[in-house]
Amino acid sequence: VLGFFAITLHHVSLNYGQQGLSAGASSVLAQSAPIFSTLIAFFWLKEPVSGWRWGCVVVGLLGAVLVVAADKGLGSIEPRGLLVLLAAFSWGLYFVLQRRFSGRYGVLTTVCYMVWGGTLLLSVYAPGLPEAVAQASWRVNLAVLLLGLFPSALAYLAWAYVLERVEVSRASIAMYLIPPTAMLLAAMVLGERVQSSVVLGAAVVLGSVMAMQLEGRWRLRALPAKERDVQVKQGG
Repeated sequence: VLGFFAITLHHVSLNYGQQGLSAGASSVLAQSAPIFSTLIAFFWLKEPVSGWRWGCVVVGLLGAVLVVAADKGLGSIEPRGLLVLLAAFSWGLYFVLQRRFSGRYGVLTTVCYMVWGGTLLLSVYAPGLPEAVAQASWRVNLAVLLLGLFPSALAYLAWAYVLERVEVSRASIAMYLIPPTAMLLAAMVLGERVQSSVVLGAAVVLGSVMAMQLEGRWRLRALPAKERDVQVKQGG
């Protein structure tokens, strides 16, 4: 199940959705997963959500709408672009499920099982794969190889390595560097022009997600030292 949401549904939605958005806008929407995690935890797991977090969710969703509208314009929004939000929802659901149900295994073991399971589910695309590889140019095949190596396999392994040594709240701060890095690379490599309104929407989305993280830190600091240690050990 983790493999389906983190690998299969997430990557299929992301790949199709990016065809309707620029690389910069896609990277912003993909980082809205914590917003969906909060909604899933409230409606499905019945976890209490503070008023602060509800405010962050509303602001973050408005920022996501602004990014989608500003990237291509209100009159030319492609429905495929909304699949990036489905990818973020899938990623958020993966976060919730992993935290709830994967305590039996270590972080690295869980990631390996998740990647293998998701890859197995993607075998539905196996028919015709050799012919597609043979017909594609070497640039396309090299790009696919690099995508599988760096942002997929190496990224998951590096994330597992970090989570074994650093708290999730601290490690997740580094993920805010993804959208500006993607926008810079898109401008340099693809020649994409980033709209100022997309940057504004990105600031709204990332600001709301960061505010969620800060609220968790404030609440943790307010606890007595003994109770705070228990929360940290449990990943709270």
